[in-house]
Amino acid sequence: MTKLLMVVLLTTSLRADDIKPFTAQDYRRFTPDVQASFAGGYILGYAQSVETARRIIDSALIANGYKIVANEVDTKQQLGCPFRLLRTINFGQAYAILDKYIADHPERWDKQMAVLAEEAFIDGCEKRAKKP
Repeated sequence: MTKLLMVVLLTTSLRADDIKPFTAQDYRRFTPDVQASFAGGYILGYAQSVETARRIIDSALIANGYKIVANEVDTKQQLGCPFRLLRTINFGQAYAILDKYIADHPERWDKQMAVLAEEAFIDGCEKRAKKP
């Protein structure tokens, strides 16, 4: 058992060194179709993670004796950026927002795309809030 654990730990630590971050420089090398797919996947993944987190929290509250009261108006008002934006735009809009943000910020091309995508959609959400 100890040998197996050592092999797993060694393999894990070696594998971590092999993985490089997916940056905006990498993103820019892809075709527009792949870039649009990344933007669409980001939207779907973000929405899924928010919903999953909500269900986990609700389950934990119910398990501890709390009552969940659903109020659609309050729920919509509590959602922050970028979720408010991501639930109202389509893949084409997501791609355009992300692509423009990357093009406008070449000083950040060495940063991870997940971080830049979130920044792009927060920026888009804040702009929409100013001009609905």
